[in-house]
Amino acid sequence: MSIEAIKQALDALEMYLALETHDEAHILEVDIAPKAINALRAAISQADEPVLWYHSVSSRVRFDGAGLGRGWVPLYTAPRQWVELTDDEARGLVNRATFGDKTNWQALVYMVDAKLKEKNA
Repeated sequence: MSIEAIKQALDALEMYLALETHDEAHILEVDIAPKAINALRAAISQADEPVLWYHSVSSRVRFDGAGLGRGWVPLYTAPRQWVELTDDEARGLVNRATFGDKTNWQALVYMVDAKLKEKNA
């Protein structure tokens, strides 16, 4: 996801929350959206830096981005290690999405998605 897309998603979430249409039954609005905003802010501030550049005219490749002039295009960013949910985190999310003997599966899916994005931002 590009930084510009992250910024647009963050702006949309913040505008949505500012509408003040909160209903306590909506876990997305009350719980997940604020966490998504924090994860998006973290992603913006920690955007991957390119580790390889390509010059479109000379077809040269450089691993050092210092002092690059016109025509250099970033190609790759450093890969990140995927971070999974711990068993305790997974159990905690299931408990938060379970009310009595009923589980809100849609809410659980959104909570797991938000937690993984937060951990892997």
